[in-house]
Order: sequence, then structure tokens, then C-alpha cells
Amino acid sequence: MKLFTLIEGLKTAGISGDLSLDIHGIAYHSAEVRPGYLFVAIKGTHHDGHNFIAAAIQQGATAVVAEERTPEETAVTWIQVGDSREALGWISARWYDDPSQQIKVVGITGTNGKTTT
Repeated sequence: MKLFTLIEGLKTAGISGDLSLDIHGIAYHSAEVRPGYLFVAIKGTHHDGHNFIAAAIQQGATAVVAEERTPEETAVTWIQVGDSREALGWISARWYDDPSQQIKVVGITGTNGKTTT
């Protein structure tokens, strides 16, 4: 899938690089990155994915989504966003053809946890 298709409609703070890249997968863990992947750097409670961007690029990532600004010299396409976790949700939905648009969702509420369906 083309990178520009994955990020269409995504709120970005800056973009640097080629958006016509073919993306072969998405990962937010650097060890899962394969050549042609998009790596999304997410800040967690114990680790910050931004610290693993270099490892993801070494594994073959061709594009990065991060909250940090684009470094002066980078060989990959860089997409800066305000919230990487939100961006991952948006991009994943696009990757899987927006599955929530294809199903009906019904919500049932009850009190004190007694209602079941």
C-alpha cells in the first residue's frame, strides 16, 4: 500500500521524504520491522519507541511516524505527529481497509454489571 494512502486524513505536524513509497507492513516494535515497513515510535510507560528508531531503520524501515521532529539527516521518510498512539490507530485502520466501517456495532448498558448479552 502506498504511504500517502495510509496517512491520508492523518493530522501531521510535518512531513519529510517520499510519500509514494510502497509500505509492506506496520510495526511499533523495532524487532518486528522488516524491509519496507513503516515504524511508529510510541512512548510507553517503561520504554520510549523514539529510542528505537535507529534500530528500526537498521532493520529496514523506510518510513517513520514519530512525535519528535525530523532529524537533520535521515534516509527515511519522516512523518511528525502530535500523538503517535493515535496515529497508529488511524494508520492501522487504513491498512486493514477500515474494518469498523464494515460492521454494525450495538451497545447495551446496564447497572452494577448485572446485564449480559
